[in-house]
Amino acid sequence: MLYLSFNGELALFNLSNLNNPQFISSYPLGYFINKICLSPDYNYLFISKDDSKIISIIDLHNPYDPVEITSYNSTDTITDMFIKDNYLYVTEYNSGLKIILFGVESGSDR
Repeated sequence: MLYLSFNGELALFNLSNLNNPQFISSYPLGYFINKICLSPDYNYLFISKDDSKIISIIDLHNPYDPVEITSYNSTDTITDMFIKDNYLYVTEYNSGLKIILFGVESGSDR
C-alpha cells in the first residue's frame, strides 16, 4: 500500500503490482500532512496536520472506506511520531517527548 497526501486529501494505492499501481480510495483531510505514522498491523494511520498540535487517527481496516475514528490534541507543535507496541511516541517542538497509549489492538473492530 502507498499512502499519499495531496491537495488536502489522503490517497490510498495498491502496489501489489509495481508496474501498475491501482488507486483504491481517498479520504478528505482538509489540511496538508506534516507527519504520518502507520501502525504495525497496518490498520491505523496517525496523521499530524501541517504546523499543528492535532493527531488524527484513521481506521484502515477497510481501505476502500478509511474513517477518522478519533483525534488527539497535543500541547505543542508535533515534530515527529513513532509507534512501538500500542504506544505512540510523539516529539513536540518545545515540550520534548510524550508517550501515548493509543488503545487500538490488532484485529479490533472499529
